Amino acid sequence: MQILLYLCSGFKKLYMENNKVEMFLMQHGDKFAATDLAKVRTTLEQMPDGEFYRISGSDWKNPTITLILALLAGAYGIGAFYVKKIGFGIAQVAVFIVYLMLAFGVGILSGLTESGEDLLGFLIVVMVLFFGLMIAMIVMVIISAVKARSWTHECNMQKFTQLTQF
Repeated sequence: MQILLYLCSGFKKLYMENNKVEMFLMQHGDKFAATDLAKVRTTLEQMPDGEFYRISGSDWKNPTITLILALLAGAYGIGAFYVKKIGFGIAQVAVFIVYLMLAFGVGILSGLTESGEDLLGFLIVVMVLFFGLMIAMIVMVIISAVKARSWTHECNMQKFTQLTQF
């Protein structure tokens, strides 16, 4: 019985070693673009065990999390920052800040003015900007939601490339 258990454990270890790349791809394959999977597979197959286990233990960004962040906190740029799209994230934050400044500015100016005739033309221009920025924020959130999957794949592939340069 001991010999059988020893043989089974040896077979299991051999099976796990031969299929470690397949197990990695089953676990993390959705975090890479389909076009990059062949490169990931060949790189992992040629890699020493120590490097393989370091890479397989790394944290990979999840496309679903990116999508949720883009939809729920897209106006603040959080989804873009999560996948290292810093420029787009800063643009989202800047549009949001200008939007808030206009909203508060309209509120303050309309409360300070005694006669609405003097300020009517200015308020119309500000309201047009206000709604334009609101539309820009909505468009940016939609862009981040649509691009969430590809941005996540790109971010993960960049990380994979950095980790595998040995």
